[in-house]
Amino acid sequence: MPTASSLRVRGFTLVELLVVIAIIGVLVGLLLPALQSARETVRRASCQNNLHQVGLALLNYEGSYKHLPMGAQQVGAAGHSWWVEILPGLEQQAAYARYDKTGANNGYALLHVKNGQVVDGMHVSAMMCPTSTLEPFLFVGEYRLMMPSYVGVSGAAPHDASGFSESRVNVCCVPKTDGVIAAGGVLLPNAALKLSDVLDGTSSTLVVAETSETTADDYGLMWRIDGGHRPGWTMGTSGKGTPPNFFGAVPVWNLATVRHPINTQQYNLPGVESDHGANNPFVSGHPGGVNGLRLDGSVSFLADDFDVGALSRMATRDDSSPAP
Repeated sequence: MPTASSLRVRGFTLVELLVVIAIIGVLVGLLLPALQSARETVRRASCQNNLHQVGLALLNYEGSYKHLPMGAQQVGAAGHSWWVEILPGLEQQAAYARYDKTGANNGYALLHVKNGQVVDGMHVSAMMCPTSTLEPFLFVGEYRLMMPSYVGVSGAAPHDASGFSESRVNVCCVPKTDGVIAAGGVLLPNAALKLSDVLDGTSSTLVVAETSETTADDYGLMWRIDGGHRPGWTMGTSGKGTPPNFFGAVPVWNLATVRHPINTQQYNLPGVESDHGANNPFVSGHPGGVNGLRLDGSVSFLADDFDVGALSRMATRDDSSPAP
């Protein structure tokens, strides 16, 4: 017969317990990166879907009006951006109906009380990339406006190293004067294009891309360079004309001209300015690249090592380059 002592359950020794804890730690260390990678995969897919919705809204606008929206327009001191024009395609018909699109300064909430009230606290999910760590809302005067994760593409600056040339350019924008704004793209200041103007084809032409993270200056300070910072998604420009006849040397918000490689993290570069540089680069929180929208509504992941010359040609509507 077994004795009481032989029936006693044997416990873990201290060494065994430490081994189990170490194994659990190793497993957690292996699982966490995989879990984070899976979450980023979901976020990136969501970001791409948002851009796809933006692309459909642009094409719906073109189907209704037989031309694409102006990238930014001047009305008084400040007109509105292309975002305002595609609101119906982003399920924001009510806000679009209430928004004054013709009154002076209608793109700047600080100077247009009615529109400030319309867009105050307004959330448009398609404007935001879930990977972005930037604060999505900032105050413009007393109104809280979204700062979109995406920026329209107005073209590309001449790039000697890659041999890319472009004559439809102007020097831009105060407070810096080392920027270059181009009009070889699709979303332009003070001009609306037809699809027939896009000679390279809609599948070869970049129309919107991500700018959803910060860059650092020479002192390590971080700066926002997203397209709507700081006046928000409604802001267009107070400059007149279209490059090469753009006047005022003032910023054009919610648009960017390609000049620097993807995910360039250096703030002290020509044309890079927090509020708002003409050549702010495409940057994102996605490892290895950014999402870009083509005019046909398709979305591509553009890797960090994507050649800046190829990117410049992709941002241009009529340079006769094939789709990269």
